[in-house]
Amino acid sequence: MGVGFQPIERSETRIYWKVLLVHLQEPKHKENQRFFEAAKRWKSFGLPLVRNISELPQGNYERAGLSHITVAGSVSHGMREVEVWLQTFSPGSRTPFHRHSGEEVFVVLKGSGTLYLASSSHEKYPGKPQEYFIFSNSTFVIPVNDVHQVWNTNEHEDLQMLAIISRPPVKVYVTSLPPFCTFIFAVTMLFHTIILFSYLWIETFAPPKLLNMLPRCQYPL
Repeated sequence: MGVGFQPIERSETRIYWKVLLVHLQEPKHKENQRFFEAAKRWKSFGLPLVRNISELPQGNYERAGLSHITVAGSVSHGMREVEVWLQTFSPGSRTPFHRHSGEEVFVVLKGSGTLYLASSSHEKYPGKPQEYFIFSNSTFVIPVNDVHQVWNTNEHEDLQMLAIISRPPVKVYVTSLPPFCTFIFAVTMLFHTIILFSYLWIETFAPPKLLNMLPRCQYPL
């Protein structure tokens, strides 16, 4: 038996193997239809199968020093499970403290910098964010709703990273805090929690007429 192959179902005549894209050529395979649906969605957006990243549109979302490229996303490309971003930070530039409702995997392509991560964001007093050194060919994972910030602390080189994030379209919640403001961080997270549960209560229990009178906005403010 080859490395990485694991039998998951035994029938009278066949053994199916739990490996990527195996048996997709079989019309009755459960993943067959999803595979061809994804191919049709990609084609419907008028996108070639192979693209040159240097020719893709870039933006900075009004953040100085940031170059953002959506390699594959839900809005522009019809992705349903993940989005892929290529982000480049000039020396000294950084993201705000933020969190989102999807898991995120980073691969550092070049440069170095600092990751600030509050892994106890779900607690009442999350405390001071932990500091991690990131470097070329390193990788790290941001769990769901963990507050974090990426900062290019290298004064001499750009920081370029590939980011893969789940649950598109991505909803980013910004927490504008300077590093190490423990008390303000705790109060802000508590305030966001109050707003969130108030919003959920209104959505669940308020009469339809009241809901129609309220402006539609996404939490958080």
